[in-house]
Amino acid sequence: MGVEITLSGELGPFNETLLAKLKRYFSPKILFAGYFLDTRLSKAISVGKPIHYFEKDALIYSLSAIPYELEELVYYLHMLRENLGDASIIPTMVVSDALTLKEYVERLSEEKCIAGIEIDVSLQRYAYTKMFNYSPKAVQVLHETLDTALRMKKEGVVEKLFIKGDIDALTVSGMLRKTSLKTDICVIFSDSTIIEHEGRVTKVFRPTPPSLILTFRKLFSTKGSKLSLGISPNSRNIPDILEAVAILKSSQKEEKIYVQLFYPIIAQGYPFIGQLLEELRKKEYIFSAKYNTVIVDEELCTLCEKCITICPYNALRRKGSTIEVHDKKCTACGACIVQCPTGALKPAFLVSP
Repeated sequence: MGVEITLSGELGPFNETLLAKLKRYFSPKILFAGYFLDTRLSKAISVGKPIHYFEKDALIYSLSAIPYELEELVYYLHMLRENLGDASIIPTMVVSDALTLKEYVERLSEEKCIAGIEIDVSLQRYAYTKMFNYSPKAVQVLHETLDTALRMKKEGVVEKLFIKGDIDALTVSGMLRKTSLKTDICVIFSDSTIIEHEGRVTKVFRPTPPSLILTFRKLFSTKGSKLSLGISPNSRNIPDILEAVAILKSSQKEEKIYVQLFYPIIAQGYPFIGQLLEELRKKEYIFSAKYNTVIVDEELCTLCEKCITICPYNALRRKGSTIEVHDKKCTACGACIVQCPTGALKPAFLVSP
């Protein structure tokens, strides 16, 4: 069991400039590509250019979802695929009904531009509530949408399925019952409140107390299920994130814990990722053996130099056609190992002469 660091779709949609900046610091194995709004919801939900600001420790974020026609969405996701290589691309779908979700996902799967999908039940619930004018039908359609997503996962239409939301939305959507099924999905806890501010859909992210994370863990730690848990932490502080991971880790025996970064990246930028990876290594959440350096497999190394960029100790340098490791500087923090897109860097133990 380990920890998988990913980026939240709240950060998207991405462009080539943002991707180039991201890749200087991090090569994600999973990228949540952004929110994609079924155009039929555009009258119910008003979105636009992302706007954010902080009030004390609360992040106020006007949603950056973009209404996409299907062909435009295919084009965008192919652009991500071309720029990110082997990363699993996961769009966050917000749809007008279950049939539309099925139509979109089947087409995207045929195009081979996604590895799975994410459903943000908090936002999807809000969208249906507005669409059906606060009628009870909104909850019924939400259940139908989630059942369709689970069916597509079970039938192999998508490889990965992530369900994200706060505890209230996850409960109302019936996820407590649905996750008891033998389907390998991931439920991500994202504690936020959705409001309308100046005509825009806005999320308010407040610091999440450990007691609430513990409640989430107890609710979704179902014995015998194939469920993985994750969190989108509402904090800019590494100790808070490590505590959240530790709470979730105590219930997970074999599956990964997914840490979906948004709040801390908005607050501190991409270099924060390297700092977090180092602390996760110290806690032995990335790999557990006791190492004190790294080695480079020259056959796998492509000299992309991403490891050099992310190393917090300047322990790596390029010399000719190889990457050299300065063993006295290296602490085996693991940042370069997670960053390497080809798996050329491996932990090692240096025996002193």
